[in-house]
Amino acid sequence: MFNSQKPLFSKPVLAGIMIFSTLAIWALNSTAPKPISYPKMTIETWQTDSGIPVVWLTQDDWKGSNKLNISLSFNAPEHNLALTDATLSMMLDDPLPLISSTINQRLSPLTASVSSGYNHEGQTLYITANSTASFLKPTLDILTQWLTQPIFKARSFYRWQNIKDPDLSALFTMQQALFIPVNQSPETPSEKNYAQLKMQVTQEQVADYYQQLTQHVSRITLVGDMSQATKQAVTASLNHITEHFRHPPSLSPLPFKVNPHSHLLSKEEAQQGLTQQGIALRPLRSVQDWISLQLWGANVIDTLNKQSTTQYAQLNFILSPRLPWAWWRVQHSQESKPLPLASMKDTINTDTLPSVTENKHFKTLFTSFQQQLNKQSHSPDWWIKMATEVTPPNSALTPSDFAKHYQNAIDTFTQKNYQAALKYLFITSSYQENQVTP
Repeated sequence: MFNSQKPLFSKPVLAGIMIFSTLAIWALNSTAPKPISYPKMTIETWQTDSGIPVVWLTQDDWKGSNKLNISLSFNAPEHNLALTDATLSMMLDDPLPLISSTINQRLSPLTASVSSGYNHEGQTLYITANSTASFLKPTLDILTQWLTQPIFKARSFYRWQNIKDPDLSALFTMQQALFIPVNQSPETPSEKNYAQLKMQVTQEQVADYYQQLTQHVSRITLVGDMSQATKQAVTASLNHITEHFRHPPSLSPLPFKVNPHSHLLSKEEAQQGLTQQGIALRPLRSVQDWISLQLWGANVIDTLNKQSTTQYAQLNFILSPRLPWAWWRVQHSQESKPLPLASMKDTINTDTLPSVTENKHFKTLFTSFQQQLNKQSHSPDWWIKMATEVTPPNSALTPSDFAKHYQNAIDTFTQKNYQAALKYLFITSSYQENQVTP
């Protein structure tokens, strides 16, 4: 019979068990993968003298670095894609007086450069500068003249008119299909194509539109290391540049809405065997929403590339604050027949992707994402894009929120978080497709 008064183990045996348990726990801890520690960001915010919000992001890794990224974000309420393209293209051409050099040719000796970007909700000018004092001052002088007194010349306008851009035309067609005017029926065809819009743009409209931009500056973003002297010089220049710029108190209403119905659109003049798909998204609410899109996108591209008829696949997100969307292109082999609309839609189904249904696949994908992010998060180029395009002005997810919480969001992310985010993010009924067949 069992004697409850007698110890189950002798003292030497009990001591051995305790030592063994401690060693086992230590061994497990030493072999388990350690969480990746991402760089901590320091964030400062202020306003220019004219009231435009400024956010500055930096990290310890950049101490002593002379690379400074600046972005100027606008939300001018003109939704003519051709006019926006003309204005930003001419800003990057030869907008300075008495010379025919492009703005980047002027900045190149100072190891600085500019570029631009835009979507259906906003416009951006990107500046990369060398913060070394001997380079920074002349760079800021050129930027001040460029941004306060640009000249939109006839030769620059003529060059823009003669650029052929089938990709922009196809993108415009997809955007028109995804987002229709508020009062338009989904079955009503679009009134104009991109080529027609481009023909109607005038040089005078471009100059007027730039003035609209300056009255709708939504944010200035700085990314990189700045000494106190550098910060003072940059702040003074931004105050001067934006003296007559304005930050609107509220956003203008969007004149379009999500198209609630899927369509197979008419053929575009583009490369044969190319399909282009798009789908509307709901605005990002959190870092975990963004992580979910990255995993979904990686899984979609991998799935498309494994199809025997695929030559390449490309995916892009346009994460605007109110009507974001995703679009991707697939180049098919010439002998392949185009897939029906339903089949292409199944490829991106948020209920059947391997990363959604298989935990092992999810973990592999998530580990790869973490490793890639560990490299990207040390780059100021990556952070300026994140701050401007993933957390744009007027977005529910701000650059400060992202920088403060992205480590914890990654550390606590699960497949359930992923599945829930996908259900929220995708407006599946809005799916649109273009096909170009041999």
